[in-house]
Amino acid sequence: MPTSLSVSIINYRTGDLTIACVQSVLEAARGEAALDVHTVVVDDASGDGSADQIAAWIKEQNVGDQVTLVRSPTNTGFSGGHKQGITARPSDFVLVLNSDAAIRPVALSALIRAAEDAPDTGFFAARREGTGGTPQGRGDSAKGRHGGGGSR
Repeated sequence: MPTSLSVSIINYRTGDLTIACVQSVLEAARGEAALDVHTVVVDDASGDGSADQIAAWIKEQNVGDQVTLVRSPTNTGFSGGHKQGITARPSDFVLVLNSDAAIRPVALSALIRAAEDAPDTGFFAARREGTGGTPQGRGDSAKGRHGGGGSR
């Protein structure tokens, strides 16, 4: 049985960015036969039509079996939105993304391997990179074996 991974993405008036983020997750997941990846997009009461835009895109792309849209009746912010996303789809692992993020190929399996190699660690963070692949922020200097700031 494949390892299950839920990806939680919050949309708040960022329809185009959110769709691009979901596309990157779907593309990364295509090459991951050992992973069962499902993306949950939580619209945090955007009120600008972006939830409808995302719903139409999911239908047009025929990815309803891989992507779920949750429409929050109120804006619950980052943590409240991700709580809705995480609880909407139980899984072995959860990846929390901002809507302006993009996932590189093999990133999903690399994160899962890191988590499985360190089962006592409850949190992993991927290295942030610019569009050209240049590390941003703490990047390469982050503590931890896998380039992330794991905490126990």
